[in-house]
Amino acid sequence: GWSVTDVFGVWQNGLKTDRDELFFDFEKDSLSQRMRLFYAPKLEAQFREQYQVVASSSYDIEARRLATKFADANIRRCLYRPMDVRWLYYDPNLTSRPAEKVMKHMLGGPNLGLIASRQTQEKWDVLATYNLCGHKSCAAYDINSLFPLYLYEHSLSFDLGSKSTGSAHSLTKRPNFNTSFLKSLAAKLQLAKKGEHGLPAGLTPEDIFHYAYAVFHSPGYRTRYAEFLKIDFPRLPLTGNLELFRALARLGG
Repeated sequence: GWSVTDVFGVWQNGLKTDRDELFFDFEKDSLSQRMRLFYAPKLEAQFREQYQVVASSSYDIEARRLATKFADANIRRCLYRPMDVRWLYYDPNLTSRPAEKVMKHMLGGPNLGLIASRQTQEKWDVLATYNLCGHKSCAAYDINSLFPLYLYEHSLSFDLGSKSTGSAHSLTKRPNFNTSFLKSLAAKLQLAKKGEHGLPAGLTPEDIFHYAYAVFHSPGYRTRYAEFLKIDFPRLPLTGNLELFRALARLGG
């Protein structure tokens, strides 16, 4: 099978704030009010002590506070723990470990992310999210990584027909699948690789994501590879039966 690190081109560990009590909340308004206090010109001593607004060797929160400013748009939904979605104040210039390599794509537009762990102390699992995700959003102790379905990129386009040569930035998206994986999948299913972005003909990115999600939730898969799943990322076996592929994709969806 294919390791998820070879299926997806871009992936990274989930984000980490190092100050969860400060940056996470169940209520958006409460978080907004707290962050306004955090950014007050003169930070109260009690607030500083309660939320540990003190620089450490790995996270200089005070320097980052002074270098940024409050923005309501930075309050985002985030999968904090399994089935536990909270509000998060997220600013790559403030958040301790923002995992911007993947999180920028979750914020770029509608997206779906696969969450999996490399090593597990607990019962192995895999989840999906439409939102940002923390570094322990799949299990309480195991560090997880996020594999976004789509990559959003800004491209520079030129209007050659204009009297004055102008340019504009446009946002494009493409599936986050490696070309070699798509080629192997197309060959296995005996499909022409003619789809957009090199996808096997007749398949969407969601079909492939859903197929993987179904396989990883299969009791047979989890039992057969139980020991392997404790020590490495899951690997995705490919079926050569298109009807079975589509049936699993429906279940995964």
